[in-house]
Amino acid sequence: MRRSSGLVLTEPFCGSGLPEAHPVAPADGSGFLSGMVVKLGVYGIVLFAIDLLGTGPAWWGLVTMGLGALTAVLGILYALTERDIKRFLAYSTIENIGIIVTALGAGMTFDSYGQRLLGAFLLLAALYHVANHGLYKTLLFLEAGVIEHATGTRDMDRLGGLVHRLPRTSMISMVGTLGIAALPPLNGFVSEWLIFQGLFQGFRIPSHLIGILIVVAAAALGLTGGLAVNAFVRAYGIPFLGMPRTHDAATATETGQPVLGPGVLAAGCVALSVGAPLVLTAFGRAIRTATSVDLLPQLVIGNLTVIPAHTDFSAFSPTYLAVSLVLVAIVPLTIYLAGRPTAPARRTTPVWDGGIVAFKPRMQYSAMTFTAPVRVTFDRLYRPTVTLQRASDDPAGRSGPVHYETEVTPLFERFVYRPVTAAVQYLARLATPIQSGSVNLYLLYVFLVVLLAYLLGAVGAG
Repeated sequence: MRRSSGLVLTEPFCGSGLPEAHPVAPADGSGFLSGMVVKLGVYGIVLFAIDLLGTGPAWWGLVTMGLGALTAVLGILYALTERDIKRFLAYSTIENIGIIVTALGAGMTFDSYGQRLLGAFLLLAALYHVANHGLYKTLLFLEAGVIEHATGTRDMDRLGGLVHRLPRTSMISMVGTLGIAALPPLNGFVSEWLIFQGLFQGFRIPSHLIGILIVVAAAALGLTGGLAVNAFVRAYGIPFLGMPRTHDAATATETGQPVLGPGVLAAGCVALSVGAPLVLTAFGRAIRTATSVDLLPQLVIGNLTVIPAHTDFSAFSPTYLAVSLVLVAIVPLTIYLAGRPTAPARRTTPVWDGGIVAFKPRMQYSAMTFTAPVRVTFDRLYRPTVTLQRASDDPAGRSGPVHYETEVTPLFERFVYRPVTAAVQYLARLATPIQSGSVNLYLLYVFLVVLLAYLLGAVGAG
C-alpha cells in the first residue's frame, strides 16, 4: 500500500456513564463530577461496610476487592485506546475508583480475620487516594478544557507541539500527569505505595488461599500501574510534544485561560506528597474516630518517615524523596549552565532523519500507533470491529486513499448494558398498549387500584 494519505483511525466507545457524560459536560463540570461526585459511591461503600455491616465474612471483602481490581484493569485498558482527551480521563477515573475499591475490599478481608490494624491501614490508604484523585483529576479536566478552548478539539491526533503554544498549561498538566501516573515525588505515588504495602501483608492471614487472592489483587494493580504510566506518557506526549498536527494546534494561545485554579490544584498535589506525614496524621485521627483503631503510633515516625502498619516491613519518606529528586535534577542543570558559553555562535545544520527528505507532522507517532503493542496484546479483550474502505478495488490501494476504522465495544457495554437496555425496551413495548391516551381508561385504572386497596385492607382487617 503506497498511498495512505487518507488513513483514518477511529475508536469510538459506547462505554459506561462517565465516558458518555464527560465529553458533553463543560470542563469544570467534568472536574466536579470526576473529582467529587463519583467519590460519593466510595463514601457509600465505607459507610455501609463500617457503620451498617461491621465485621463480616471474608467473602464480602474478597468480592469487593475482586470487582475493584477488575474495574481498575479494564478502566485503564479502555483508556489506552481512547483518543478523546476527556473520554480518556473518564476511563482513568474508572481505573482509580477500582484502585480505591480494591483497597477497601482488602481492608474488609483483613478485618474479617481479626487484622483490624491492617484493615484500618488500607482504609486510610484508600481515603488518601480519594483525596489525591480529587485533586489531580480535577486539574487535568480543567486543563483539558483549556486545550479544547485553545484548539477547538479534544482529539489527541489533531494536537501536538502545545508545549510551545501553551507553556503554562503544559507545566501544570505535567504536575497532574506525574501525580495520576503515580510517579515520584508526586502524591499519587504515596497513596498507591501505601495500598501496595497493605496488600503485600496478605501473608499475615492464616488462610493461604485468601493470602494468594490478595497478592493476585496486588498483581492486578501492578499491571494497572504499568499501563497507567504508558497511558499518561501518551496522553501528555501526543498533545504537548512533537510538531503541531493541525493549523489550530500551531496557532493555539492560552491568553485569557484560567491559571489560578489549576495552579492551586497543582500546588495541592505537591503538598499532599511532600507533606505526607501531616496528611497521614489527619487521616489517622479520622480513622481512629471511625474504627477505634489508632494507627498513628505505628504509621508515622520521626524525621518525616512513613511506614506501613507493621514496622518490620518497609518504610520511606516522601519528603526526603522529593528533596532528593529535586537535588538530582539540579546537578545536570548546573553543569549545563556552567558549560554554556556566554555568547554562543549560532549555526543551523540539517538534522539527520534516517534519509527522509522532509519530516512532516503526519510521520509522527499518533495516539493509536503509540498504544499498538497494548492493543495487539489484549486483542482478545478488545475484539475490535474493523472496517476497511478503499477508493478503488485495487488490493494494493494504489489508486486512492484508504479509510480504516476500528470500533471497540467495552465488555460491560456488550454483556451488561446492552442486554439490560434490550430487556427494558422489550417490557416497555409490552406496556405500550396501556398508554392509550384515553382519560376514561386512566380513570378506570385509578378506580381499580383504589378498589384493590380496599379489598386488601378488608382482608387484612378480617
